[in-house]
Amino acid sequence: MSETTGFFSKILERRIPQFLGIFLAGSWTALEFTQWAVGRYSLSPNWEEVLVVFLLLCLPLILVLAWHHGAPGKQEWRLFEKIFIPLYLLTIPVTLHQLYKNEDLGKTVDTVMMTDDSGNTQQRMIARKQYLKPIDIFPFENISSVESLDSVAIVTSEVLNRDLRQNIFYSLLDIGALEIALERAKFKGGRLPLTLQIDIAKRKSRQFFINGQLNYDNSSYHVAANLYNAKTGRLVKQFTTNNKNYFSAIDNLSEQINAHLNANNQDYTDLPIEDLYTNNWNAFLDYSKAYSIQLFGDEKAAADPLYRNALALDETFSQAAMRYANFLIRFKGIQTAQKYTELAQKHQSYRLTERERFQSTPVTTSFQKN
Repeated sequence: MSETTGFFSKILERRIPQFLGIFLAGSWTALEFTQWAVGRYSLSPNWEEVLVVFLLLCLPLILVLAWHHGAPGKQEWRLFEKIFIPLYLLTIPVTLHQLYKNEDLGKTVDTVMMTDDSGNTQQRMIARKQYLKPIDIFPFENISSVESLDSVAIVTSEVLNRDLRQNIFYSLLDIGALEIALERAKFKGGRLPLTLQIDIAKRKSRQFFINGQLNYDNSSYHVAANLYNAKTGRLVKQFTTNNKNYFSAIDNLSEQINAHLNANNQDYTDLPIEDLYTNNWNAFLDYSKAYSIQLFGDEKAAADPLYRNALALDETFSQAAMRYANFLIRFKGIQTAQKYTELAQKHQSYRLTERERFQSTPVTTSFQKN
């Protein structure tokens, strides 16, 4: 007991707890700063791990210094310290170099120059491929008794995709990109077999995939999004939300997914997804029915009046105009689509994201040449 008491007395006498406290406080501050710098300057997230390893490597050095020089008064430097400390200080950078020599510690983005439809050159940031998070978003399942939400559940794949794509660190595929695979599976709505989703996600070289359920109860939309590991097929996390406004529910899901995946989303404009669609719910219902029919319906022509009605209810509905233009190109020829492409462009400054506006420019240019 006396030996134990003597040992702890020495620890207190040499103020080791105080030194450790200062070290931990400094470490926490350094980690907070590094996390801020990683996000602010688009640095590799590996820097956070490098810092943690560096601090762990420094811990034995702090303990040695505290043990030999922590007591009040002046202590002599011993031969052990004169040899150990310089050698250990050399060991730290060597160890870090060996651990991270093959890791990319540079920036997570590249700066590119792009020309908009007015001929103006703009600087844009694009994420480097190794930092993209590849995700498939499958149609959601309507588990409510409201039949009109069948198509909304399907189109939720696109809505969530557009919301998440405002963050440049995602590589996302929704129902539009998965159309052929889903058609082959005879998808018409409802629940997709999990095995099929895993198979499609693997063939598309995805890291994750998302499916979900849409319910409507007590005047609120209840939405659940399930994030799966594409390689193992295991559920990683379920995100749930409910809101009287469908679009606000999707916004909340996106926030939860961003936080969980720790997407390196330093400075980007996160617009409310409703602003990128329409404030007219009936217009959105017609749009969701039209797009669902276009992709998975047996009678494609039935989508035509629904698209037109959606745009009659809200002329500013650029996404509907773009989808309708694509529908007309596929089924009625390119010239009939020009009017609706121009309509989409007319309101693109607030109904399409910057990323989508750049993508629509080549289509408009092709019409002008014709």
